[in-house]
Amino acid sequence: MSEYTGYEGDSLEFLKSNQIVVGDSVKILSNITYSGIIMPRYEHSDDKHIVLKLKSGYNVGLEITKIENIEKIQSSEKNVDEPQKISKIDGLPKVLLLSTGGTIASKVDYRTGAVTPVLTAEELNSSVPELGKIANIDAEVLLSEYSENIMPENWLEIAKKISSYSNSDYSGIIIAHGTDT
Repeated sequence: MSEYTGYEGDSLEFLKSNQIVVGDSVKILSNITYSGIIMPRYEHSDDKHIVLKLKSGYNVGLEITKIENIEKIQSSEKNVDEPQKISKIDGLPKVLLLSTGGTIASKVDYRTGAVTPVLTAEELNSSVPELGKIANIDAEVLLSEYSENIMPENWLEIAKKISSYSNSDYSGIIIAHGTDT
């Protein structure tokens, strides 16, 4: 996840000038005082607001021009979980997982609510360890797109990638994607 996922323009400059990144715990003085975690923004959000996850679990959007003071309480914690190493089991079919983005090929940081792509076979194995008992999984990131942004040229790219593996030793190819397609 980018340190400023979804932020651009004025809101991005506001965060940078205050040395605040997504995931930081902050205290904000506006018309009232808020405490919480800076959250990522959606792709089509405006650049006049920041999003804060309150301790209650609710998110609130704050207009940056109305923020009188912002104080970093704690820096974001980077996820340092080491993915489990995969041991291949003789006799199991070899399967390729092509990740194209979206929620199905992602993991959630439950502290911030941010979603990041699962990039490796090891990370996939850590997320769904049962897979290693039914197939030897190789994973490849082909795209990192939200499913609602997939266009015909992306489907063509996916088809060409699958075709390139047609004479390989894979027993199957799984295309992991989001819930909107």
